Amino acid sequence: MQNSAGNVFHITGRDTSRSRLAALRALRDAPGGERSRVIHVGPGPTPSLPRAAIEHITSPLGLGRFSRKAARGFPRDSAALLHIWSPEALDWCAALVQGITRRQPSGVGPRIVLDLDFPFDPRRRRDSLRLLDATCPMRYVCTSAALRNRLRKHDIGAEQCVLIRDSVEPAAFTGVDRERLRRRLDLTPEHAAILLLPPLTRQGGARIAVWGALLLAHARAGVRILMQDDGPEASRLARLVRCSRFGGLRRIAADEFTLAELLVAADLAAYTPLGVAPLWGLAWALASECPTTVSDVGVTRELLAPGPYAWLCRRNDPKDVARVMFNALEDAERSRGQAERAREKACAAFEKRRMLEQYQRVYQELFSERLLA
Repeated sequence: MQNSAGNVFHITGRDTSRSRLAALRALRDAPGGERSRVIHVGPGPTPSLPRAAIEHITSPLGLGRFSRKAARGFPRDSAALLHIWSPEALDWCAALVQGITRRQPSGVGPRIVLDLDFPFDPRRRRDSLRLLDATCPMRYVCTSAALRNRLRKHDIGAEQCVLIRDSVEPAAFTGVDRERLRRRLDLTPEHAAILLLPPLTRQGGARIAVWGALLLAHARAGVRILMQDDGPEASRLARLVRCSRFGGLRRIAADEFTLAELLVAADLAAYTPLGVAPLWGLAWALASECPTTVSDVGVTRELLAPGPYAWLCRRNDPKDVARVMFNALEDAERSRGQAERAREKACAAFEKRRMLEQYQRVYQELFSERLLA
C-alpha cells in the first residue's frame, strides 16, 4: 500500500458494520496491506477477517500495554496511522492516541482516519472528536455526500472530509446458477421473490418495505419475502409478518447465502429508507441487474441521479411501495432496461481499484502532513 504500511493500525469495535469490514478486507488484501495490524476493542467476538491476526483488547487497561508495545516498534521520528472503523472504536482510541504520543521518542502523534457511515451523530462523540482533532492530523472518510454535509454542519472543515464510496464485486454475480439458487430457497417460477436490502434498520425503512410487500400479496399471488437474518430488526420484522398470517417469509442466515446470490435469485429488491441511511446494500443491488424499488429521499438520489435506474416510491408510504412493486413486476421490459443501465453505472462508480486508490491517497497525504485538497 505504501512504505509506512507497517505503521497502520486498523481499530474495529463491536459496532463496526459489514460494509466497513468489507472495506477493511479490501485494504488488507491490497499489496502491502498485510503488514498493517488489526486491533479489535471492547467485549464480544472478534470480526471475521481472513488471513488477519487480530489483537483483541477487552479493557481500557490493555490500551496502556498496547501503546507501550506499539510505540517501541516504530522507527524513530516516524508516525503511526490509526484507521478507526466505528464510533465505539473512536471512543476507545482517545486514550490510545495519548499513550502513543507520550511514549514516542520524538513526541510525534499518530495520524487519524475516521471511517464513517450512517447512523453517526457527531454530537454524541463531540468530546472524543475534539480531543483527537486538537492533537492529531485527521481525516473523515464519508461513504456518502449526505454524511459529509452533516459533518460540515458540525464545524468539521471541508478539507478534512473525504468522500470514498464502498466498492462492489461484479465477479460475485458471474457463474451463479439462478435456477439452482431458487430451488434451494423453495422458489418456483410462479413466485415473485422480493429481497429486503440490508442493513435492516428502522431508519433504513425495512418495516415500510415489509408492509408494502404484505399489501402487494393481496393483489398478486405468489409473493415471497427474502431477508437476511441480521440483527434485532430482522426478528421484529419476522414477528410483524407472523402477525399478518403471511406464510411467504424466508429468513436467510448470514452464512447461508451471500448478498450477491440473493440478488441473483430475487425478482425485485427493495430499499425504502426514511431519511439518511447506509447505501452499500443499494450499491450491490444496482450492480446486480436486479430491479429495485427505492424511496425517493435525498441520500438515495446520490446514487440514482440522473437515472432512471430504479423504481422510485414515496417516503414512508407502504401503499405507494406496494403500487410501485406491482408495476415493477408487471412491466418486466422497463425493469430490465433500468437494471441494465444501473449495472453500468454501479460498476463504474463502485470499483474496488478506485476505492483503494482513494484510501492510499489519504494515507499518503497524512504521512506527508499535507492537507488534502
